[in-house]
Amino acid sequence: MTTLNYIDRAALGIMQPMLAKAMSWTALDYVNINFWFQVGYAAGYVLQGRFIDVVGVKCAFAIAVLYVKLPDKEPTLRVVSMPAGVNQYGDIFGGWIMSQVDIAGAIPAAQLACGLTATVAVNSFVLRQPILVRDLVSFYAEIAHVGWTAITVDVEVDVQRNPDDVICAKATEAGPMYVAVGPDRRPRLVAQKQVDQYKLTNKSRKCLSPSTTR
Repeated sequence: MTTLNYIDRAALGIMQPMLAKAMSWTALDYVNINFWFQVGYAAGYVLQGRFIDVVGVKCAFAIAVLYVKLPDKEPTLRVVSMPAGVNQYGDIFGGWIMSQVDIAGAIPAAQLACGLTATVAVNSFVLRQPILVRDLVSFYAEIAHVGWTAITVDVEVDVQRNPDDVICAKATEAGPMYVAVGPDRRPRLVAQKQVDQYKLTNKSRKCLSPSTTR
């Protein structure tokens, strides 16, 4: 929880100029938001800590995982984590997760672009839980935004472990960005026709039209 607090505060700090412009926040509004965020964090820390003290750590985690379910859709990519991908602590290395996220995100990006794409950025990459050896790792990728040449994808990574009594957990969330490229590997436009065709073949998924600004 402390880690999430630091991450959220950092995100608020980085996004302050954009949020102030979009929501007409003054400096005082921003201070108040940070204040009440800290109050909520402190209250949650006390209440959750007390709850864990009463029921025990194992029971608290068991209750938490009962509310975690895999998304009700087919995964874009599903693999089993292997010992070859572990770090010095025996957990799956973050770089391995990142590479699989890149592969999963590139699948819908290439489908929409009807051709080659190249990874140009990762807008976000949050590791929420460690991935263990022999976990069944599912990657769910959806188109989040389409620009003139760029395609942003939201990728959610969930794990299943303990086959005797299956436990599900959300492990990672990421937002890789791809650019449609031609045979010469130079950026090319994503046509509206390609976006419309992708919508028809992926009706259950969200897809935005190309933005009006380059």
